[in-house]
Amino acid sequence: WARKAETSATNITRFLKELKYYPSGRTIDALAGCTNIPVPIGGKSFHISGRSLRVIEPALGKVEALWEQSDEHVITLEPVSDGSFAVKLCSDRMSMAGMLPGDVIIVEPVKVVKPLPNDVVVYFTEDGVEAGRWHPPFLMPQSSAEDHLPVKLQSVHVLGVARQSIRRF
Repeated sequence: WARKAETSATNITRFLKELKYYPSGRTIDALAGCTNIPVPIGGKSFHISGRSLRVIEPALGKVEALWEQSDEHVITLEPVSDGSFAVKLCSDRMSMAGMLPGDVIIVEPVKVVKPLPNDVVVYFTEDGVEAGRWHPPFLMPQSSAEDHLPVKLQSVHVLGVARQSIRRF
């Protein structure tokens, strides 16, 4: 873990053994990321096991090409099915819901989770991966931009129901 966190094992041993020295916030965060364990905040300590998902890269105009896998992985702490996957959002159609371009969205396929009214659904268009609220026969944007109009469900390929949004700082 020390190598993955780009620190030395000696520093970690000194911290654990002597309790005089404290690792930096960057080191603690890096170690937590390597072990898939969130940093405990507050008086309680806890353990949550994470799951690594490969981020799928969108390819313009080809739904089949969407399934080409990248080398990027994300960790989700949410319980997800074996069929779940991650995609990068390409639009700001859901900006008022806190979903921005570049955010990684954890998706449950529609075969696993049937969308319910008002669920956030991720779909593929010629412009890439977008999201909208499920209100058949439309997918509704949640944005203050006037040019974001409802999208006809028939005109897009629905990938699944959004379960989590991850934004890198």
